[in-house]
Order: sequence, then C-alpha cells, then structure tokens
Amino acid sequence: MSEQSSEPFDSNLIRQAGQLWERATHSPFLEGIRDGTLPKEAFHRWLIQDYHFVKAFLRFLGALLLRSDRPQQPLLVEGIVALDHELAWFEKQVQARGLDLKSPVHPFCQRYNDFMLRAVHEESLSGLYAMLYSLEACYLAAWSSLKPEGPYQEFVERWSDPRFRDYVIKLRSLAENQTDAPSQGLVDQCLRYEEDFWTMAMSG
Repeated sequence: MSEQSSEPFDSNLIRQAGQLWERATHSPFLEGIRDGTLPKEAFHRWLIQDYHFVKAFLRFLGALLLRSDRPQQPLLVEGIVALDHELAWFEKQVQARGLDLKSPVHPFCQRYNDFMLRAVHEESLSGLYAMLYSLEACYLAAWSSLKPEGPYQEFVERWSDPRFRDYVIKLRSLAENQTDAPSQGLVDQCLRYEEDFWTMAMSG
C-alpha cells in the first residue's frame, strides 16, 4: 500500500480483519435505514447509547493526546474538537425527539467504553492509533453506504461528509505508519464491539 493512497479503507488492518470488517459495517440496523423498515425504538436506543459512547470516546482521545508526541497531536486535537461538536449535535438530536440524555448506559455499551478507556492507558501508541482509525473508518464505511435521504438523512450526511473522509485518511496513515504486532488484535476487538453495537440497537 502506498502511504499516499487517498482511499480511507486501503489498509492492511482492514484487509487482515476479513469478515470482522464486513460484519462491523453491514447490519440489519443499517439495512433498516436503507429500506425504511428500521423500528423507531431501535433508532432511539442507538442514539442514546451512541451518545454515551461518544462521551467515553472523547475521554479516550484526550488521554491519547496526552500520551502522544508533538507530531501526532494536531490530528488528535482535530478529532477532539470534532467529537465535542458531535456531542452537542447528539444532544440536540436527543432533545428534539423527547428522549432522556440521562437514560442509563446499556451494559454492552459500558463494556465497550471500559475496553476503550482501559486500553488507552495500557496499550502501545501504535495499537491505540490503529484502534482510533478502525473506529472512525467503520463509521465512515457504514454510513456512507447509505443514500442521504429519508428521516435519517442528517445522520447519513454527517458520517459521509468529505471532511470526515479526509480525517479518516489521515488516521489511516497514522495507524499504518506505526503499526506493531498487537495492533491487529485491538482492531479486531473494536470491530467485534462495533458489530455487537448494531445488534444491541436492534434487540435491546
């Protein structure tokens, strides 16, 4: 792979994940958005739990920033600013639907958050950059596979935006340039959690 590749998913980390990548980026939840059959309660469940996840993800990025060297920090700051804006956007979306931001964290979401926040203090920087890339690439792939139309158009547009795509390409370069042996295992575990997150949204 060329380091100058402009493809966000042109990564050995994704290729080596195999079916884990496919299952993390394709799900009945996304198909329900595509064909208009997604139950409203499933979307609401996902919205609340993803809000809880993003709060933990912001803490993950903050801790990763503190561990990183100066050359890596500007990209991480870019991500932190984006996540802060995303939390405000989530709050607006939740409130517009009359949902409760204080709804409890689902046990599965809590396990995912705990995994992230434990890893950021225990794993290598290479592994953490690979995790960060896989998380954001997964969202880009999942949402950009949908047409920006229908009741969830704003959500599709948000995670299909060219600026988000450019950010993921930068993360790919960061992850690929510093990968080490444990990185693939961390990516694979993140993708398992991503697959299960969609399932949680559908089944509760």
